[in-house]
Amino acid sequence: MTLKQIGINIYGRDGSVFFQASKENRVRLATDIFSDLNNRKLLKEEVIQHFMDKPVSLTFLSAYYINDTRIREKLGLGKVLNISNWKEKVISDDGERLIYGTISNLDNTQVLSIIYGVLAEKIASPLTFHNDESIVYVSSDVLDVVTVDDVKVKEFKNKYPDLYDKYYED
Repeated sequence: MTLKQIGINIYGRDGSVFFQASKENRVRLATDIFSDLNNRKLLKEEVIQHFMDKPVSLTFLSAYYINDTRIREKLGLGKVLNISNWKEKVISDDGERLIYGTISNLDNTQVLSIIYGVLAEKIASPLTFHNDESIVYVSSDVLDVVTVDDVKVKEFKNKYPDLYDKYYED
């Protein structure tokens, strides 16, 4: 099963990927828990390596149009990543034109560097890391994981019951 098969749209028109998924397929963490360096190991080993175990792409809003003027978002990705495999997709809806950039074939070290940059407020967010089975969405406030593997979500929630956000569980 893939994220596409369960109806997850990463391009923002259907709301946050977290709210598109059932509670069995998602987990939300507040980004401030990663300010504790001990929890950086949690981010690396339990979130990135556990959920993103296949090649990863990064998708983000790279620009938008106001009338016919293209306005570029300045994310700061170049501070931690040499960007060479970039594609753009234009999404037009209700008179808006949004341009999403996608960088493919990132490894876990690159993913972690980018997330650490967001946590340190050196890279603008939100950013969406994804492969066919999992999404890690990171903003200045939350890190959301959505995956087709509900067993992995259940294991994570059972192992770290005090770390994940339960507000939207019911």
